[in-house]
Amino acid sequence: MQDFLYLKDYAAGNVHLIDIFVACSRYEADFWQLAWEQKQ
Repeated sequence: MQDFLYLKDYAAGNVHLIDIFVACSRYEADFWQLAWEQKQ
């Protein structure tokens, strides 16, 4: 049972990391889009 709880916590932590990764990816995509528009 202890292992199951550990895996659950690990999965929850990964979901948080995925949220951070997605947010950063969107921010970076917006940055490059803006830079591309400035260049043209």
